[in-house]
Amino acid sequence: MCVIVSKEMNQKMPSKETLKQCFLANPDGCGFMYNYENEVYIEKGFMTFESFYARLKELDEQIGLKKRAIVFHFRISTSGLIDEGNCHPYPICNNIRVMRSTYLKCKDVAFCHNGIISDYIPKSKLINDTQCFGIHVLDKFYELNHEFYKDKDICRMLKLLCKSKLCFLNGKGEIYYIGDFVNIKGNLCSNNYFTYYTKRRTSLNYLCH
Repeated sequence: MCVIVSKEMNQKMPSKETLKQCFLANPDGCGFMYNYENEVYIEKGFMTFESFYARLKELDEQIGLKKRAIVFHFRISTSGLIDEGNCHPYPICNNIRVMRSTYLKCKDVAFCHNGIISDYIPKSKLINDTQCFGIHVLDKFYELNHEFYKDKDICRMLKLLCKSKLCFLNGKGEIYYIGDFVNIKGNLCSNNYFTYYTKRRTSLNYLCH
């Protein structure tokens, strides 16, 4: 199962150890989104932990990530190719080429997802269920109201439709959640399975030696 990890503005960053645990448990690529100058930036398509963490350190030196809101996503593929373009997060739009871009900025909001949206699994093996849900559902709500993710009734509807978890970040650095997130060391996470995975792998390694 994928995992989303969020850091609110002016909160401490997840530790390198925590981020590496997330990647090891969800090794099919990762990405993140953050607010900067009232826009949301997306950087994704990191297929190794080393490339991901090197970019994170570089970005921290450039803009100071502690004062930013940032949302990470670590992927395990359930539909679609395992490639850079299918990594999360995504802009809300109806253009798959834009959704698969590995570096872009959004004026309003971007999102990522944890789970399987079984009613939106695509026939094409190229794209994934989250992208289909974004195009066919989220983009429609966005056309009606650019801040739909703030509406409690709409969020309840989205929770019923996706039967999983969503996380939105806007240019102001506000993070909105659909589904239950757990607090792990000061950061909200869509699940805590990555902590068990690391412990299990450690135990297995010990037994094998």
